[in-house]
Amino acid sequence: LCCWVNRHIPEILALVDAFKDPRSDVGRRARQALLADGGLSPATTEWGLETALDRYTSSSLVSLVRLELPEVVGLILARSVSIAPLRAIILPLLRGANRLEVRSSSKQSAFVRVIADCLPSVRIVDWPTPECKHVIAYGGDSTISTIERKLPVGTSFEGYSHGFGV
Repeated sequence: LCCWVNRHIPEILALVDAFKDPRSDVGRRARQALLADGGLSPATTEWGLETALDRYTSSSLVSLVRLELPEVVGLILARSVSIAPLRAIILPLLRGANRLEVRSSSKQSAFVRVIADCLPSVRIVDWPTPECKHVIAYGGDSTISTIERKLPVGTSFEGYSHGFGV
């Protein structure tokens, strides 16, 4: 646990700090990507970043560490709230994935690319490779069912259908 925490949590916190700074290269790229992906105004994008990123602290991340996933995990994302891919990517890393193969939504890929550029454990793929022994997917009920049927026998699966948020 100690070595894992010493590797992933500092990488995640550095990414969050870079996202918070609108003057940093990563901060500028994140804002541009979120604007391109989400269609929100610059002011709303800034508010969303500030609000969402404040909860990413060392102690909050350490409290989520579980080390329950296999080393290579696939993640299939659906279009969502603009900053949601950050949480979806960070959670499997906190749960023990050493490599995360991410398939982003075709309509929300710019922010995912910025995250992948900054986290060495994250790769963007068209579809999770057979090395993935566990796949996490987000989407509608029919999409979740289709994805689960396409996975190789023996691959564990978590599917999250669209929820309702206020």
